[in-house]
Amino acid sequence: MDSSEKITNEELVKAMALLKEKNTPDTQRNYIANVVKAKFLIPAKMEKKPDKNEKGEPLTRGRVKVNFCVITNAEKKSFLPVFTDAAEMAKGNYEDAEKVIITYPDLANMVLASKGALSGIAINPHGEGFMVPTELVVDLEKNKKSNANKSNIKKNALPANMNIKLRTPKYMPIDMMEAASKLMAEDADVKCAYLQMMDKEDGDEEYLIAVDTDGDEAVLFNALMPVIRPHSFGINIALTNVKNGLGAKVAEIAEPFYVKES
Repeated sequence: MDSSEKITNEELVKAMALLKEKNTPDTQRNYIANVVKAKFLIPAKMEKKPDKNEKGEPLTRGRVKVNFCVITNAEKKSFLPVFTDAAEMAKGNYEDAEKVIITYPDLANMVLASKGALSGIAINPHGEGFMVPTELVVDLEKNKKSNANKSNIKKNALPANMNIKLRTPKYMPIDMMEAASKLMAEDADVKCAYLQMMDKEDGDEEYLIAVDTDGDEAVLFNALMPVIRPHSFGINIALTNVKNGLGAKVAEIAEPFYVKES
């Protein structure tokens, strides 16, 4: 059996089917989790290099150059086409290309190294078609490189003279919000909570969680720290109360991710 025939990605195929059937935070997480551990097939054309250099000296290395195929959509954006199995690759016109087995980390490196020339990864583009855009590749790479030993939570560490911009995160930290919600549901003083991303003037970014509570916020924040820290993807977190200026602004522009049941 050809080694490419062993590539089936059954779990990823199931995850893609679930995501198509019902697009929820859980199916999104399941999809991404299976993408990053998958082995794909990618079409590539082999270009044989000369046996000798310009001086006529024999070459013993680098005899073949691998050129990976790229596809372009109607918006003229380029993607790496990859396939969950040989049958999916056969749906495209790759008769003159080899089937090369490639992992997600290698694909991510190629996308990042393109410096914007590639807009992401296209999975089974001639079938159902699922995307991993460059923005998501970048975010996943940041998460992977996060230092687990570094404290990534800041509490009320917001200098008064700091210029910041609030925005909704591109990819919401669903696990973090769920963990925070579960803990806050046990605190009778917590009414609701909001989340935004802070873009700071020094180029850094942090999650900002604003909590509407009448209780002791220091006790609440200290309880939240170990709960939300494992789900922050290495991104710093600031905690604040909606009763101060910044917290009030968050409550004004964002929908709450947690509201106490009445």
